[in-house]
Amino acid sequence: MERYRTEDSLNNSEQEEIPESSIPKGRRARSLKKVLAIGAVALNNIFPGQLGAKELDKDNNTLKEEVLDVSEKELTVEQKRAAESVLGTELLVEIRKIGFNVNVPLLAEKGGKYLIHIGQRHEYPIKGIDRAMAGDDYSGYQTKVMPFLKHLADRGGGVIFTEGVGYDMSESKKEVLELNKMLLCFDSSDLIFGDIPQLIETLKFYFENKEHSLVRDYIDRNMVDRIVMKAIKFLNSYQTSEKDKDKLELEQGRVETYKESIKSCSSLGKFTLATSGSGTNLNSAVFKLYMAGEVKIAPTETKEANSSALNVLKELQDAGQQLELVRFKKTKNLLNRKKAGLISDDRASAEMEKLENELRQSPEYVRLEKAKEKYEKLVFQNREEIVKRSIKYYEVSNVALPNYVLFFGTAHNFVDQFKGTGTGVIKIEYTEK
Repeated sequence: MERYRTEDSLNNSEQEEIPESSIPKGRRARSLKKVLAIGAVALNNIFPGQLGAKELDKDNNTLKEEVLDVSEKELTVEQKRAAESVLGTELLVEIRKIGFNVNVPLLAEKGGKYLIHIGQRHEYPIKGIDRAMAGDDYSGYQTKVMPFLKHLADRGGGVIFTEGVGYDMSESKKEVLELNKMLLCFDSSDLIFGDIPQLIETLKFYFENKEHSLVRDYIDRNMVDRIVMKAIKFLNSYQTSEKDKDKLELEQGRVETYKESIKSCSSLGKFTLATSGSGTNLNSAVFKLYMAGEVKIAPTETKEANSSALNVLKELQDAGQQLELVRFKKTKNLLNRKKAGLISDDRASAEMEKLENELRQSPEYVRLEKAKEKYEKLVFQNREEIVKRSIKYYEVSNVALPNYVLFFGTAHNFVDQFKGTGTGVIKIEYTEK
């Protein structure tokens, strides 16, 4: 079964040079600021109101840049005609009523297709408190996009090119459907002692794969919890009918073993299904449609690019935290003196400026700047180019599509990738009021 396609398989289908890194703007700047700001939060807690994310605002004008409120941008006659032609007037109205903005940043050439980019929102890809701090309203967004997602997929031949997908999920889909069927049986019927070994194997398979995208988004976790409680209660109250002493001890031993096996299942977390392995909520709405057989899913990622992007996110976060720690150590005494009234505000400002200039020469600052450049290239440019190649690879390997429906991070911009190809870009993104 195909997992991730490799970089080589895509490169063989189309050799294109990925453009050089450019300065982050707009939503990209906000995304970068979000990643870096994490490092300042702990310092704010220690020294409230003094440290914060100064690095982001003071030294990087691009990071202070306000995001364009696309909801206020009027479409030109040509853009409006293109949106209505591809999406249809009724669907366009429905999308806007829900709170999504539709923009046409790139018009297609006459007779050309459109990339319909639905700006995806998902959990921050690095686990832990950072994910909770940096994440958008993931579940709420997935609920909002669900009413029109299938209709959009129809504009692209029923196919959704999906972020985080880099393999053929067909076999995984069958396994998840079978797993859900087994769990439903255990949930709806009375248990007998002879069922317990099969129940344990089923629960083990579930908990091994509970973070797999399809398992997480399709199988009801509350149902699994009910089954676990039901099994433990059954075993706690189980009375054997064995009279033979040896057989009685053997069966009592089995009861205890079964109970321990069920309890230990929940500690499992190693994937056995085909998966990206990110453990990140990405595509709940898409996967629900996919599991119901209403849409097809097409890949947009390679293992190499996805791994590189995740690594640079961690590197950028760590670099930002290290710089803030150095700043904290250098400015702590100064800020305490100012707070105690030992130096004037003007003197404190002058000394702070001197310290900031010294910081710009520090290894930590240099490391952060290099990490920013890598972030732009690996998180955005490389992956956007791979999306373009994946679409072409899909059409060569399968069938030509009327348009290309893409469910991918809202901070991404595909205008540069499709400019000059004849394909236009329609961007659909949620606009918070």
